[in-house]
Amino acid sequence: MTVRLARVSPREIDPELLWGSVLGVCGALGFTWLRLGLPLPGCIFRGLTGFPCLTCGGTRAARALAVGDLPTAFLINPLVALAAVGLIIYVLYALTAVLFRTRRIRLDLTHPAEANRIRWTLLTAALLNWIYVATL
Repeated sequence: MTVRLARVSPREIDPELLWGSVLGVCGALGFTWLRLGLPLPGCIFRGLTGFPCLTCGGTRAARALAVGDLPTAFLINPLVALAAVGLIIYVLYALTAVLFRTRRIRLDLTHPAEANRIRWTLLTAALLNWIYVATL
């Protein structure tokens, strides 16, 4: 995998503008929902099967993050907490890149085996997280 810095061409859709905006707006709405203490949805998968889903506890983890309690968020659901922190970092990067018109970070997978390694790593992380959530 190689990391390069690139400029966005005028004919190209700006991914940082698009996804940074979408994730930023959704994150702001979710943050507002959690901070206002509005009712939270239940887990449909758990309601139907009695087993926790991969993201069970994710809303409680997000609520803990919304009040700045990072350790509790990671204890409730590590994968959701890590993903939320990653999304926050991405939105901040996208905002900076768009406002200051900087070069953009691009990851190039130079070999198909790299994509498979990433897929298996993510699948393993999801499975381990599911096992962790199921033991709570």
